[in-house]
Amino acid sequence: MRPAILLGELKTGIEVLFSTKWRNLWTILGIVIGVSSVIIVIAIGEGIKQQINQQINMIGKNNLVVQPATINNSSASNSTSIFNLFDHLSFLGSLTNADVQVIKSTSGISNTIPLSVINDKIVGQNGIYKNGVVVGSNAGLAKLLNLSISYGRFLSNNSLITNSVILGKNAALAMFNEDVPLGSTAYINGQPFIVEGILHTITNIPLAQPVNFNNAVFINYNEAQSLTNNSAIVYEVFAQLSHPSQINQIRNLLQQNLDAANGNQRIAVVSPATQSSTSSKHILNLLTQLIAGVAAISLLVGGIGIMNVMLVSVAERTHEIGIRKAIGATNRQIVAQFIIEASILSFSGGILGIILAYAITGIILLFTSIRPVVDWQVVLFASLLSILIGIIFGSIPAFKAARKIPIDALRATT
Repeated sequence: MRPAILLGELKTGIEVLFSTKWRNLWTILGIVIGVSSVIIVIAIGEGIKQQINQQINMIGKNNLVVQPATINNSSASNSTSIFNLFDHLSFLGSLTNADVQVIKSTSGISNTIPLSVINDKIVGQNGIYKNGVVVGSNAGLAKLLNLSISYGRFLSNNSLITNSVILGKNAALAMFNEDVPLGSTAYINGQPFIVEGILHTITNIPLAQPVNFNNAVFINYNEAQSLTNNSAIVYEVFAQLSHPSQINQIRNLLQQNLDAANGNQRIAVVSPATQSSTSSKHILNLLTQLIAGVAAISLLVGGIGIMNVMLVSVAERTHEIGIRKAIGATNRQIVAQFIIEASILSFSGGILGIILAYAITGIILLFTSIRPVVDWQVVLFASLLSILIGIIFGSIPAFKAARKIPIDALRATT
């Protein structure tokens, strides 16, 4: 088809569609919803994967993580890491202080950062603090997880205060009704602790569900063990390596030492810090594909809607089709006319869907901790898919129009 004729068909198609704009607007709603849903779901999935990568980089790809061989969470039964274990924990297995000492003494490990949890009563100025949990760790945790101190300082082995406590932002407000309760006294299991630091607000990473440090209360690991007579639950230990290039050898050695210390039973599991994050990304990929597939069904629904409205258009324009064929229009031109109109409908729905997707991702960025990443390739794919749907579903009405006999079409009433 020559460019001049194609341009004329395009102009005619736009004029026809604008003559019934409200009907066509409702028709393309399925395309709008389908395109925007696909873009938003993939953008959220990609954003979360990038946040998980940031976690990996923050922890360090060459660090080891030691976890209990069996951990039970109230919402999940699979073994996970610090990033989805914190609230409402219950353990079928746990590490002990003796395991921590084995990790420390293993050759090739330069530093250990244990994470223990205490379920003892926390009391502040406003009474019992019910929404938080006590975490026992050491000064290395702040550097490992890039925790930022708003006021005071984080846990320190050289602190002049024997019993010091660091509060998350929410914990400080809930316990003392103020942002900076430095020097105030909190009681853990009846023992007084002096507030020595306040954390900046920490943004949680969605789906990976990291520790909600905003609600947490931190004390030194040794003090946590002292409070519980060395029975504080150790749910994770990060082991930093002296020689990262030997990570596999050190991992095997550490696993052997832990097994030997526990009667040759697999009480603890040693893994690279990236392993749990890799599993999370794999699961996230599957979920993203599933949800995107479900969202794509809206595109099919939209395509069926376009086919229906084009069939109605063919019925309404039977007389017009007869006139065009009588003055020499070919079947190919009739088919092209209706396919162009269907494609304009679906493409318009795709453009509106892209605009809606950007608007919704903007709202998500403003009001949540999710950081969607809209890929131009996904936008291009969604646009082309919407046009393809218009061509496919517009073909049936187009061929029906082309098959009309001119004399019968001319006899039809307008």
